[in-house]
Amino acid sequence: MFDVTLQPILFTLMFTYLFGGAISGDVKSYLSVIIPGILVQTVITTSIVTGVQLREDMDKGVFDRFKSLPIARMAPLAGALLAGTIRYTIATVLTFTMGFIMGYRPEGGG
Repeated sequence: MFDVTLQPILFTLMFTYLFGGAISGDVKSYLSVIIPGILVQTVITTSIVTGVQLREDMDKGVFDRFKSLPIARMAPLAGALLAGTIRYTIATVLTFTMGFIMGYRPEGGG
């Protein structure tokens, strides 16, 4: 759960205060660049974790045991996808919360 809970918070703080002043001149104007980047990075990292966990389950024979149970064939994969969706949601909320605390205000295009 490190990649879902701590990574968005740490990376948002670290990259904003480390590079914000050097790239954009001040931290607040850099938030509109870094928040979407942190979101993409977090989703990719979480996707990798989901894929690795599915591969480990396949190697350990977990899916072979599921085949003998009276469940839908797609249930194990659907469960992993639902868990991934929950992880993405948690990471997104934490990233936006950190951004709002730091002064990020998304502008609507229109």
